[in-house]
Amino acid sequence: MDTLTAIATRRSIRNYKSGSLSKEQLNVLLTAAQASPFGMGQYENVRLTVVQNKEYLAQIDAAFGKDKHLLYGAATLIIITAKNPSQMEYIGAGAIAQNIALAATALDLGSCDIMGAMTKLEQNATLQAKLGIPTEFVPCFSVAIGETTENLVKRDFTKKRIAVDIID
Repeated sequence: MDTLTAIATRRSIRNYKSGSLSKEQLNVLLTAAQASPFGMGQYENVRLTVVQNKEYLAQIDAAFGKDKHLLYGAATLIIITAKNPSQMEYIGAGAIAQNIALAATALDLGSCDIMGAMTKLEQNATLQAKLGIPTEFVPCFSVAIGETTENLVKRDFTKKRIAVDIID
């Protein structure tokens, strides 16, 4: 799938099958993350934590209460953390998340950006320790990924959804 098709096809998926990702699929997603830009090339200030353990996924999901399922049953959650994050690190985390989501789309996998659970994870030092997140790193962003029953279909974006001003 070419880049523009992936961009037009990618959307937030909130319905996942129970199966896990293959090692090859995960490798593609992590390679896409490694290709991401990050503020001033300071990659030592960012880390990825891949969570596929169902117990830990359930604990992250439960942070919002038993009636909310923010991970939507996804088999994998990639958490992006940064050391002492400022606006630049949050922007970099978003770029990493977008690369992961576009790679997932190219693999015909569903993905969904997850921000709310990161706020709760940031407040849960015990769970962060279980996940191996170093204490100086802060959860900034995450992407839920998995096989989905939903069809990923290229959308037409000829609508002008975002205002554009061109200064000649």
